[in-house]
Amino acid sequence: MRRSCNITKWCEIVELKLYKEHKFEKTQMIAAWPGMALLAKMSVDYLVRQLDAKPFAEIYSRGNSVIVKDGIAEISSAKNLFYRHRELIMFSGEEQPAVADEVYRAAELVMDFAERSKVRKLYTIAAFPTGFSTSPKVFAVVNNPRLLGELEKLKIPVLRDGLVTGLNGVLIGVAKERGIDGICLLGQVHSMSLPQPRTMKVVLDALAKMLGIDVDTSRLEKEAELMEESIRKEAERFQQERIKRETERYIS
Repeated sequence: MRRSCNITKWCEIVELKLYKEHKFEKTQMIAAWPGMALLAKMSVDYLVRQLDAKPFAEIYSRGNSVIVKDGIAEISSAKNLFYRHRELIMFSGEEQPAVADEVYRAAELVMDFAERSKVRKLYTIAAFPTGFSTSPKVFAVVNNPRLLGELEKLKIPVLRDGLVTGLNGVLIGVAKERGIDGICLLGQVHSMSLPQPRTMKVVLDALAKMLGIDVDTSRLEKEAELMEESIRKEAERFQQERIKRETERYIS
């Protein structure tokens, strides 16, 4: 059914559909939208597959672009799904709103559903663009000081100062206003556009410890090794071609 909303434009083009009603107690939620390196969304989608979680609700909305086919434009749409695995809810958004006000409206709608589902703790994921030489690290931001002790026990360093943009950051702020604990995990990435399977692995390993669940991330390690080997070979090929060009120019 269409959600009633008398003050926000974003709500007017959004429809919340519930496939099946569930009763939750002491629920935890992980939420993600596409962001830098697609780290958040790809991590949650990987978790959904590993846990064989099933969708039970969705937020349907118009997208922030048009789809063109044979020269004809049509308004795009975004399907944002809620998945359930026991007392864990996973939300995977397809597209972030383009306007700042609508980002907050989207966050409010997700938190409306979180309250309805009795969510007591929210987790989000964001990318932290920075150079690193070996394995990427995970940092965290919390919306409640008492959560700092939890991070200390798990040996997850806190990001003391900075800015987390987009819905993956805004959501824990909105959760704070609702009295819901929130933690945002920030994984180091060395590219803002390329997927980062090694960072996905360290983020999901940290998240699994927090949630007390088992998640097999060995596949991500293999993907990272294949990607790094491909990049290494490409770099070697480029270097060899450069040397060849310089040699030919010298000989001529």
